Amino acid sequence: MTIVLHPQGRNEPLGLTKAGDELTLNGEAVDFAVLPDGATLPADAISSDWITGKVERGEAGELIVPLALPHPRPPVSRSRLRMCPTARSRYRSTTTPQRSLSHEQYRPDQDHHRRGQDGG
Repeated sequence: MTIVLHPQGRNEPLGLTKAGDELTLNGEAVDFAVLPDGATLPADAISSDWITGKVERGEAGELIVPLALPHPRPPVSRSRLRMCPTARSRYRSTTTPQRSLSHEQYRPDQDHHRRGQDGG
């Protein structure tokens, strides 16, 4: 029997035992002894949600069983939600940002936007 593991973010552990063509997954027995050589059993025909795909028995009798490999989902931290510097530079505006002026700094006789773009 070949067990192909597919990592999945699950917090529940998997208890697995094998005896011949039978797998016990968290206390639930799944017996593949009735599967003939060269046959395929679709995943939805199996009651276990730990089986992630079709179960196949090759012409030589070798079983191929795809199973979920649980690993805990990491908590999402605020630092993971921030944009990395490379991506941030891609989304940065190509125009010169406009300055915000307080009431004391604002003078209606000056064109602040043009002054900021001209470098003056």
